[in-house]
Amino acid sequence: MNIIITMIICNVVLVAGVYILIRNNRVEMFRIILNHLTSDLILNYLNGEKEKGFQEHQDEYNYLVQRREHIINKYTYDRMLFSVKPLQISRWFSKEDVEYMQQFKQYLPTLEELHQSVDNALKND
Repeated sequence: MNIIITMIICNVVLVAGVYILIRNNRVEMFRIILNHLTSDLILNYLNGEKEKGFQEHQDEYNYLVQRREHIINKYTYDRMLFSVKPLQISRWFSKEDVEYMQQFKQYLPTLEELHQSVDNALKND
């Protein structure tokens, strides 16, 4: 009887360990994509404003950087890793954050395209 209980406990621990490994990989990819998207937003904005004169738009740039830091640091890696929430932008971030990521539509894809790119990246793992 003790052997059966030990086997069941070992199997549960094994399944939990495999789940954490898979989730770890997906959280890493999700955070890389978020970092890439928000960095691209700032870089594309700067490239577009270069011709207009960057000094005139210093406040807008500072705002973009602050919002990017807010989005990237809103949830810790561990919180995302040990959560059961799906790794979708709309599940983790407020409507305001999503709108921020989409406020410069010429630089970013739509929310559906963001979900698709995240899902595709996670499926390719």
